[in-house]
Amino acid sequence: MIEMPITVPTDSEGVVQDSIDREIKIVEAKLEKYEEKLDHFEEKHDMDTDEFIEKFEAGDLGDDEKWFEWKFAYKAHERLTERKKRLERAI
Repeated sequence: MIEMPITVPTDSEGVVQDSIDREIKIVEAKLEKYEEKLDHFEEKHDMDTDEFIEKFEAGDLGDDEKWFEWKFAYKAHERLTERKKRLERAI
């Protein structure tokens, strides 16, 4: 990780904080949608996402589009989770 100190004028600190807070809320809303999608896939296919990823990556599930949709939702959730962590470290 590269540390990059920035200087923010005192009268702008609130604007920067508000922007980060707003971005965190946007990410949280997206995370909630992907969590709902993951829950839907888990219920529909009677397996949890960790089990699905293991089987998918082993090639045990084939190439049906539904598996790629589930994998996309999983990866999107992972990326958003990491983004939220980075934003939270920034404040």
